[in-house]
Amino acid sequence: MYKKRLQILFFWCSFCIHIPLPAQEITILFTHDLHSMFVPHRVQNAAGALAMQGGYAALFTAIQQVREQYPGQTVLVDAGDFSSGSFFYTLFPTDCAELQLMALMHYDAVTLGNHDFDFGTDGLAKALMAAKRTGNRPPVVAANTHPLHPSLSRMATAFDDYGVTEYTIVERNGKRIGIFGLIGDEAVRNAPAAAAVTFENRFDAAARIVKKLRNDEKADLVVCLSHSGTNALKKYSEDEQLAEKVPGIDVIVSGHTHTLLFEPLLVNQTAIVSAGCYAEYLGVLTINADTKKLAHYHLTAINSAWPEDKRIADKIDWFSEKLHTAYFDSLGRHMNDTVVSNDYLLPAEAVDDESPLGNLIADAFSAAYNKQPAATGATTMPIGVVPRGNIRDNLYPGEVTEEQLFNVLSIGVGDDRKAGYPLVCVYLTGKELWDLCELDASCAPLLPDAQLYFSGLRYSCNPRRLFCNKVTEVLVKEADGACRPPAATALYPVVSSLYAARMLNTVKKLTYGILSLTPKDAQGQPVQDYLQQVIYTPEGFELKEWLALSDYLHTLGGKKIPAKYAAPEKRKNSSHSAAIGELLKRPNAFALLVYSGAMILFAAIVFCAILCIRKIFSRQ
Repeated sequence: MYKKRLQILFFWCSFCIHIPLPAQEITILFTHDLHSMFVPHRVQNAAGALAMQGGYAALFTAIQQVREQYPGQTVLVDAGDFSSGSFFYTLFPTDCAELQLMALMHYDAVTLGNHDFDFGTDGLAKALMAAKRTGNRPPVVAANTHPLHPSLSRMATAFDDYGVTEYTIVERNGKRIGIFGLIGDEAVRNAPAAAAVTFENRFDAAARIVKKLRNDEKADLVVCLSHSGTNALKKYSEDEQLAEKVPGIDVIVSGHTHTLLFEPLLVNQTAIVSAGCYAEYLGVLTINADTKKLAHYHLTAINSAWPEDKRIADKIDWFSEKLHTAYFDSLGRHMNDTVVSNDYLLPAEAVDDESPLGNLIADAFSAAYNKQPAATGATTMPIGVVPRGNIRDNLYPGEVTEEQLFNVLSIGVGDDRKAGYPLVCVYLTGKELWDLCELDASCAPLLPDAQLYFSGLRYSCNPRRLFCNKVTEVLVKEADGACRPPAATALYPVVSSLYAARMLNTVKKLTYGILSLTPKDAQGQPVQDYLQQVIYTPEGFELKEWLALSDYLHTLGGKKIPAKYAAPEKRKNSSHSAAIGELLKRPNAFALLVYSGAMILFAAIVFCAILCIRKIFSRQ
């Protein structure tokens, strides 16, 4: 009887008392590459239908649900690039709306990505201090980012005042979780505004911090927020390399490459997880802090099924009003204004090495130059150049707003300290145009973000040909509408973003001197200051990439994107012929050197063979 009463008592208590997960389990909620995408945006789902996804207000509702499910056992982290990607980024140095909202969502740790430096080191410093002044600041961890150079005193002071640390300790459910942040090698290469910053070797930094967390801090669980990324090719998969070379990391939250991992990558007992980008997914990982076994993992899609949290939504509306006052009012535009209608899906990705969206943007760049006084009387049309890495979103069917156009070309900042890269005009010789096309034909398969889309230029190539000698023909469009081969020494205007123009100088290093591009001014002198080449609007504003695209679409008759942009236009023509004549025609200097070396080697082999044969016969 006594035993039965105890059973009944236990039964009723089970309804009244919440029974938590086993004490050793910790649930890690994670995001990365949020890119200032505060509000929902259109995406195309697996079935091909358009849907709204993302948005911080819906994201927070999903976060809160998991917290309620596992009270006292959750940790919320982000692996970098929380800024640069939407109009709201304009407020970064004055308000840092990104960190303010992350603080309201109670992030436990955030690290820095390459795009968090887009406003420069001083811009990042201002953003950190702006967030600090509001009192809304999540912990920022950055183990291998060191502002040591004397020119970085403002950044160093901001790091100290804000409280940026190499790692942080979070206690949950009786366990100590050590969290540290890293930025990877490829990300650093894509942070030109952080050139003066000292980025410690990521393996060395990780090994140093892991040792400290394990030995000094007695961490039960070690989590790395790595803005490095993964790749299908192991030699480019930086976070897999990190797991292989640095033991003792239990979880790597992998940002930068915008990868969606629906199952964790397990490398040397380290779980590598990723949740895509733009707040489209919330990652959820439950791990046993003692055994390190994964108990549960999934990615939660953030869509219209999630109700919006009112506090977060109201704060975003407040930032939106401030944004219009600070930016749009001076342009006479509104972020929700409809620019044009669109009947087609224009993806950012290339189709047969060509992107209809890339063609549209390149045409907009050329059109922007044609409005400039320098274009008057020109005998050649300007050549618009768009790198794949600058295109950040698709254009979807339906009404196209100013905000959506900005989202397509959303990265960077100009000398005016406003979001978006400005257009610049530089000049290349006809020979350098060949090298530019060769860069696209030879290097884009290895570096997809370096793929180029053109206006006013067409080229043909054969992927079977020698590296850096794949291009067989280049044609430029002239003022009379005809396409002709460029003259080797003539100067041709090239219109691209400030970022892309600056990167042209790196081509020689990238190709080990095989290709070389030296951007010039209209007089043929090498450009020393690219800001002097910036294109301005009649009102005196920097002409941003997205503004050029908007202006071009405004000029189209019928208020619809033309059908010609629905598919590739054969601006690039590939031949896969294996005929000897096709493989060897039009060799450049590099190819001639290789062929000559091959002939000399072949001749040496034949000569040695003849000597050996003679020696054998002489013995007989």
